Amino acid sequence: MFGSKKKVRYAVVGGGQISQQAFMPGIARTDNSELAALVTGDPVKADKLAKL
Repeated sequence: MFGSKKKVRYAVVGGGQISQQAFMPGIARTDNSELAALVTGDPVKADKLAKL
């Protein structure tokens, strides 16, 4: 497992403050992780976060 080139893929449910300010930036800062999906009931927020 160590040294693997595979990325850990995350799905985030909810686009609230914790997701935006802590969890998603943490994913972005790591080399072995990627945000695979974001689920939110707010279409405006979904469009905004999709562009990040």
